Order: sequence, then C-alpha cells, then structure tokens
Amino acid sequence: TPFREYKHWVHEGGISTPLVTHWPKGISAKLRGKFEHQPAHLIDLMATCVDLAKADYPKEVKGEKIVPMQGVSLKPTFSGKAIKREDPIYWEHEGNRAIRIGKWKLVAKGSHGAWQLYDLKEDRSELNDLSEKHPQRAKEMADQWEAWAIEAKAKPWPWNRKKSSFSKKKVFNLEPDANLLSGVAPMVAKKAFEVEIQMGKQGNGILVAQGGDAHGWALSIENKVLRFFIRLNGKMESVDADQKLGDKEMKIQAILHASGEVELYAGKRKLGRGMVSSLVKEMPQDGLQMGQDEGGRVGEYKDAFAFDGEIKKGRIKIK
Repeated sequence: TPFREYKHWVHEGGISTPLVTHWPKGISAKLRGKFEHQPAHLIDLMATCVDLAKADYPKEVKGEKIVPMQGVSLKPTFSGKAIKREDPIYWEHEGNRAIRIGKWKLVAKGSHGAWQLYDLKEDRSELNDLSEKHPQRAKEMADQWEAWAIEAKAKPWPWNRKKSSFSKKKVFNLEPDANLLSGVAPMVAKKAFEVEIQMGKQGNGILVAQGGDAHGWALSIENKVLRFFIRLNGKMESVDADQKLGDKEMKIQAILHASGEVELYAGKRKLGRGMVSSLVKEMPQDGLQMGQDEGGRVGEYKDAFAFDGEIKKGRIKIK
C-alpha cells in the first residue's frame, strides 16, 4: 500500500482496513456503492450494534462491573451524516502507540520510540513529521494517550523483556541472504560490536541492517562511500567514511566502540571515523537483514535500498 509500515505497527499501513457494510433497509439508497471516509475503529462496532438494536449496554454482568462501552455508533454514516465522536481514537499494540484527533495523528514505534505528529488530511502516508513544528499539540496528545493507557490498562507495560529472551551468541556468521528475527538476531542493545562484510562485487545499497526507525543500525555503500547509521529512540545519526573504497577493495569492516566511536575500514586501510551519541539503546523489534532494509528503515535512504553488488558473507561480533 502507499501507507507507511505494515501489520504490527500502528502507522497507517498497519491499521488501515476497509469496512464493507450491507443493510439494504437501513442504508440510504443514494449512498450504496459509495465510499465513506470518516475514520472508525473496531470499538465502534459494538456501539453500532447496540444503537441499531435499540438495546442498553449493561453496567455489570453477573454482579461484576464491566468496562463501559468505548466506541460510538456508525449509524449516522448510513444516511450521510457525521459520526458523533467526542473522544480521540487510541491504539496500543505491543508497545506501538497512536492517538488520533480529527485530522491529527500522533504515533510512535515501540514503548520508547519518539512520538511523530502527522496531518492525515494532507499527509496520509505519514511522511512529514510535524512534532517539532507543533510541539504543544504533540505534548497534549501524548499526555492524553498516557492517561488513556493507564485507564485502559495498557500500562504499566505487561512485559519485562530481559536480555535472556534474546540470543546469547557473541559471533554471527551470516549468509548473503540472512534474515533473522529479533529473538535470534545479535543482542546489540547497549553493546559494542564489529561488522565484517566480504563482497564479491562492489555496488550501492545496504550491506546489513538491524532494526528500524525507532532503534537499530545499518551499514551501506553509496558511490563508494561506506556509511554507518544508528537509530536512538527514533533519532538518526550517521558516520561517513572520509575516503572512498578502491576498485579492488572487497572486504569492509565497521566497529562501534563502547565510547560511541565508529571506525570504518577497507581491509586494514582506515577509511574514516566518527562519533555517535550512544550505543543502540534498546533491542530493535525489527530483525536483521543482509543486503537490504525492508520495513522500518534505519537510515535516510529510500525504500529497502537493496544492494546491487554481490555479498559473499558477513560476520558480526558482539563485544
């Protein structure tokens, strides 16, 4: 789809699902076969059924109090009227968070990812983050989400993901098409590590990437320049080599030290160095891929930025 991300995330690509309604006696004939663009949520289905059945939603069942009905009836749309929604629409799925109020949507990846603000009327694909342009609006919406999360018992977070739930391996020998899920990928959170890639042919694109646009790191080549990217709570930093790869240089290496220093090599020749402000802060939810970066992107490149050269093998060592 043209929308951002996919299932699991709460960006538009992960939550936008069409709803088909069929009720010949209840839907205005002039609206049949037409699109209705007002946003709705799964919680609205119960409210709609209660409304159409002219029923009363109970306050308790078998003597036990239950959660009050959360949604609003979609019945007005059956006659071309506006939905009477007073409260925001909220989402939380595996730590991914979002709140929508009218045309405004605030969304974040993971339990610690940075909030992003979008005007869905102008930017349905969520490409232009307006959180810095409208900081007060973003803060107010974030506060509303936090209050809802406590009330809905989405928080405190129900998990306690310890390091033991991830791979304990220190060395990973990777095939050219390796694609590792998060649970078996290198445990890079708060860890220094080094990466080696052996190429058969130089090219442009991603050599290896782990994570997405909340947390992660990636290594790429662009016009013979080796580049290292890192995501820290949604903020991207990068280190570029000062010197270009020679035509015959096929073995490259990147080292992320505990201090945040990044060193880039071609064989034993140092191509450059730089600093990032931190090690990866949290284990990425996205896994590791060789030769491309599908899904949430770590760097500032477009699409998956698939490598158009040849990768023979890779190696990652956790320090």
